Amino acid sequence: MQLLDDALKEMDFEFFGNALHKTTPGELLGTPGAVFLDLRSKVEKQILSFEMPWIRCLHIPLHELPARWQEVPKDHPVGLFCSSDNRAAIAFAYLRGRGYSAVRIISGGSEGLVAELKPGKILKRLVAKD
Repeated sequence: MQLLDDALKEMDFEFFGNALHKTTPGELLGTPGAVFLDLRSKVEKQILSFEMPWIRCLHIPLHELPARWQEVPKDHPVGLFCSSDNRAAIAFAYLRGRGYSAVRIISGGSEGLVAELKPGKILKRLVAKD
């Protein structure tokens, strides 16, 4: 409980005013070693899956996070997403309370991520890597 108390104390006006809790899908896609953490249910993942060969994507439904939080790497930036940012916000507070400092909520949830995965944007990323 103390870790959560400490994490919440850091989340003041300046923290939120500088958007230190958020990232965009594009920023995360351009970050080496970044991990996408999909917090949606298994049913949602079956309907729309984000399998990306150039970035690590973990699927841990929010209700499983208390039992599986150790699978989330602490040494890489982690972008949290769900369908509407609600579960991502809960997971953000939970993981910050567990000592994770490099977690961010992906703005726009899964819709924002889908927009970044259009062919033109993917091609630009692939060309930039070469």
